[in-house]
Amino acid sequence: MSTLNALPFPIDANSVPYYDNADTNGYLTMPIEQYIRNGSNLFVPVSTANPQPTSDAGVLAKQNEILTKLTALETKLNRTLDVQLSGSKMELYGSDITERPDATAVAKGTTFTLLNENFDSWVSSGTGWEEV
Repeated sequence: MSTLNALPFPIDANSVPYYDNADTNGYLTMPIEQYIRNGSNLFVPVSTANPQPTSDAGVLAKQNEILTKLTALETKLNRTLDVQLSGSKMELYGSDITERPDATAVAKGTTFTLLNENFDSWVSSGTGWEEV
């Protein structure tokens, strides 16, 4: 019993199988969806065992790398994130002037605004309060 190493029809100069019934160009190229080259560089029918390739190995590897990173990012975004705020409060508000702290106890540039009808405001110079 012998085994065929290639499909029983010729291949053109580009190694593409074609039918013997020539068209106006001299040959009829096989539809790419029907046959692919396998690991032995032989044309075989497309099947579950020999699926139609969708991309080359380098592109596929890059796609898998991107998918892995996106999955990891999605996992992080779906978690509750712990957040800690730091810094100083530069805007202070009060309903009475007695609530305003000493100017030396706050950072230079801190403002204090009274919540009255005029919204009276002061800014700390680091040593005293200046009205604005």
